Amino acid sequence: MKKLIVLSLMCLLVSIAGCGGGGNNNPPPPQCVVCGFLPHARVIIRYSDGLTTEGMADVLGCAIYLKRNNDCGQVFPTFNLGVNLTASPSSINLNAQPWSATIYGQSMSAAYGMPQVKYFDGDGYLVGITTATWVSGDGTQMTAPVPDLSQAWSGTYQLVVTNMQSNGLYAETVGSAWVDCWGRNRPDTDGDGVYDDMDCYPFDPYRWDCYEPPPDGCGQQYPYGPQMPCYQY
Repeated sequence: MKKLIVLSLMCLLVSIAGCGGGGNNNPPPPQCVVCGFLPHARVIIRYSDGLTTEGMADVLGCAIYLKRNNDCGQVFPTFNLGVNLTASPSSINLNAQPWSATIYGQSMSAAYGMPQVKYFDGDGYLVGITTATWVSGDGTQMTAPVPDLSQAWSGTYQLVVTNMQSNGLYAETVGSAWVDCWGRNRPDTDGDGVYDDMDCYPFDPYRWDCYEPPPDGCGQQYPYGPQMPCYQY
């Protein structure tokens, strides 16, 4: 019986290694680890060549990210003032979007550069980024272009305003406003609850994903459904 258990464990280890287990043929990419941030805090990474990207600290407050040209660069914390902002217009016809919007609140600043506005859809996906063209001296108003919304769907969008800091990074989030967009409903032709742009079979209510079992047979170890839908955008 003990021999059977040992043999079963060995087979399990071999099967895991054979399904992309990250052996010598697949070494992990070089990573950088910088700790000391708040858990789940947004951070900005700036590499030596000037490229900047954003990341998030883990539950222990550590930012884990990939090296670039064997360089870890620098990691900067970000700050969120948590200001409740409002936007005008607060409702946008997607078939006739305005050129710009005015945002009201406080703490918006152009001291080191014009603030940035990010538009996020209801699923949290970034739709567009614009830079303000005017900020009032007391920081209570600003005007910024509206990004291209020609591919956006009806729904509620979040506008996040971020100030530039003295180091040239957009590290201070002022707050957010909300805008209702209408006039272009997201189609679901077959009524299966999966939108057409995420549905590999938009005319078949019983199928929606593009899952194919791996040719090496490793797929036999995993359940086959339901699977993630096929994102076409």
